[in-house]
Amino acid sequence: MPFFSTRNVPFRQKRAGVQMKAFSGSQIQMTIVQLEPGFISSHTHPEEQIGYILSGEMEMSIGEEKMNCAHGDGYSIPGGMLHSVRVTSDQPVELLEIFSPPKEENRI
Repeated sequence: MPFFSTRNVPFRQKRAGVQMKAFSGSQIQMTIVQLEPGFISSHTHPEEQIGYILSGEMEMSIGEEKMNCAHGDGYSIPGGMLHSVRVTSDQPVELLEIFSPPKEENRI
């Protein structure tokens, strides 16, 4: 699939408070994620993750570091590192995230 349109792929619910679209290659994956207001999560996974905030505001912790993030901010999370997010705006947060290798649970 050398070309795709994000407009033609509907969001699907990954879990409560999380809607996503995923586009996967053999070694890399791009997701567009919407987090609902009030959403909170703390977790770890083996995949490396890089993200960019398209809209909304959230508090994010990566390891021992914490930052209030908004449109234009980005982050990089090494595989296996504990990270957490708390949506602080009254609007959903929309993110563009890249995973390597792809997270199997995100594949369509």
